Amino acid sequence: MASDDTVLRSDPLADPIMEIGFGVFKASLVCQAIELGIFDKIEVLNKKVTAVGFANNYGYKPEVTERILDALVCYGLLNKSNSQDEPEYSNSKTVQKYLLKSDQPCLNSTLLGIRLLSQFVDKLDTVIKQGSNNTVYERLLDGSEDGRDFTNSKLERQEIKTDQNQNPVAERKKTNKTDSSAHSFMVQMDSLLRPAVHAITVAFDVAGHKTLLDLGGNSGYLAFEFIKTYPQLKAIVLDRPHTIQLAKKYQPAHTKSKVEFIEGDFFDNKKFPEVDLMMLSHIIHNWDEDKLDILLTKTYQSLKPGGTLLVAEKLLNEDKIGPEITILLDVTMTTVCNGRERTLSEYQKLLGRYGFQNIEGKRIAGVNYFDVIIARKPDI
Repeated sequence: MASDDTVLRSDPLADPIMEIGFGVFKASLVCQAIELGIFDKIEVLNKKVTAVGFANNYGYKPEVTERILDALVCYGLLNKSNSQDEPEYSNSKTVQKYLLKSDQPCLNSTLLGIRLLSQFVDKLDTVIKQGSNNTVYERLLDGSEDGRDFTNSKLERQEIKTDQNQNPVAERKKTNKTDSSAHSFMVQMDSLLRPAVHAITVAFDVAGHKTLLDLGGNSGYLAFEFIKTYPQLKAIVLDRPHTIQLAKKYQPAHTKSKVEFIEGDFFDNKKFPEVDLMMLSHIIHNWDEDKLDILLTKTYQSLKPGGTLLVAEKLLNEDKIGPEITILLDVTMTTVCNGRERTLSEYQKLLGRYGFQNIEGKRIAGVNYFDVIIARKPDI
């Protein structure tokens, strides 16, 4: 029998397994809170609410509501006042910056997107036997795959119009599915960038460059940050026609004099515009060796002598057993397409094959999807 001062403990060998299991519950709870619009609703209700008042306002059960709110406090997403009578809940600074729909691109699309991608990981039993292909990824890029699950609540996915509190107000006409899917994918990619976007732009000093070409630059979110950080830069964003049409539609007015959007194809026989700075952000990890050969050959040929290539990808450790987020990305790329993550030495070998020199990498600290690799094209 244990004495009163004995520290009771379960078997530590079980801890890694239990943490993985509880992590699934944690992610599911937070995603449900996002889909219910809990954080946005708290912000609407004067930013502080009691559990009973919040429940009554939206027709929820008070006892269940209180438990959910307390769980979100435990995860650092809500604050709770010390009052024992009727404590008040408010959004944490993290939520105010990253999980409110009013402040786009927000990370709720990232969390919901991860949940969608996890469904592809469920197909590992097939992929391990048959390999992977780019079919799903290609469909997401061209908008034919229904990507609305990346960003939208259940009510929005059912095409039901809601007010700012997510209360149904009227039936609406169905939106163009291709536009909806493509825009959802665009928002998802921007939300991945947001926590690390400034770190990407300052990882290496590119102040001496004149024109940036962001290949597969999506909405232009990264290009906008570059021209803000380096005022002398002008930028060109090249992407698929449908993406470019959407990007132009949403382009902020103040960027139009410095950021140009052009339609293009990574894999046709047309050259990219000739520039002295190129960006490949989450592009290389999407494609197999044959596709990369076409892309990187065109990239090198279009870069001016003495020019710079920046690559934003998450680096694997040289032993390939970490960091954890890169491992998860690597497995995801295996299931979604023919892509993969790489070590710095693998990037040095890959880029070196095409003539790039002085290839270096810098890691971005924190929980994010990006590190930065720089490579130079020699002067003539």
